[in-house]
Amino acid sequence: EITIDGISEGQRIPEKFAFGVRTKDTPFTFGPNISPAMTWSAGPAGTKSYAIIMHDRSVPTVFDDANQEGRTIPADLARMDFMHWILIDIPATNTSLTEGAESDSVVPKGKPTGSSEHGTRGANDFGWCENEWEKPWRLPPSCNQTGQVARLRAYQRRRHRR
Repeated sequence: EITIDGISEGQRIPEKFAFGVRTKDTPFTFGPNISPAMTWSAGPAGTKSYAIIMHDRSVPTVFDDANQEGRTIPADLARMDFMHWILIDIPATNTSLTEGAESDSVVPKGKPTGSSEHGTRGANDFGWCENEWEKPWRLPPSCNQTGQVARLRAYQRRRHRR
């Protein structure tokens, strides 16, 4: 079980966690982009690491109308996958991340991939993660749901040795 502080199922993500926000004067400006605090139950016996994946299946395939004054993205427009956040190899001794632990602002061209203080960070990308130690990998089919989905996985081995 995973609990994400400040985010309620079926509700809009609060602006402090958002990459982009709407203002009174503009349809888009960069938001605080703070990673939320989260806690999770310990995995089954033998768990060596965890992976957190924030997956969004509702990203438009065409951005022509995005953030344009007086324009709306059609509800029936085809959508695609986007990985907002991938963090793997979180040591099994950790069952929480504090608010801002993995992001406390927008970083031009994204946060660096690879080892971080909390695990191994994957790329924010359209459907895959790639780094120097493994080929691109896709999310398991159980993640294929509409809207943003946070998933926690427990693994019985570390994917990458730091």
